[in-house]
Amino acid sequence: PNNTQAAFLRYQQFKAQHMAKKIGMVGTNDCVTAKENTQIHPANKQPIGLRLANWALANDYKLDNINYKHPTFKSLSIKGHRAYLSFSNVHNGYNLQQGIQGFEVCGSDSVFKPAKAVVKEEKIMVSSSEVDVPVAVRYCFKNFQKGNLANKEGLPVIPFRTDSFEK
Repeated sequence: PNNTQAAFLRYQQFKAQHMAKKIGMVGTNDCVTAKENTQIHPANKQPIGLRLANWALANDYKLDNINYKHPTFKSLSIKGHRAYLSFSNVHNGYNLQQGIQGFEVCGSDSVFKPAKAVVKEEKIMVSSSEVDVPVAVRYCFKNFQKGNLANKEGLPVIPFRTDSFEK
């Protein structure tokens, strides 16, 4: 009904990777085309295979100097009408400074609205003219939503949510 069922499943998969050893996850939301919006697996498998191989080389074979960790949400702070997000594994910065797509923000009504996002002092600043005081932020948290934010190594930000709403 709200176009987030698959997003909630992926969120549970993301959480599960931290529950045991030898479990990992790579981002794929940048590999899907608009024509594939009803598919669960993108046709372009090469970048996904490379990311999984790099994960295995670093974690199972203990090879150093392999960039395999995707940027992941770390913290949220609210200042006025804006939300500021920090991430782990950004490494050498983000691939974009503006024109970032895929963010939504909600106020106390828990209704998410499309948001603008820009890089501000190593954080992502998110705001929407439709939300006076942000309460929560989501990134690519839909069944299908292609994001374009990645680190300089090209690894996309893993879709996330800062809320604990049921829907």
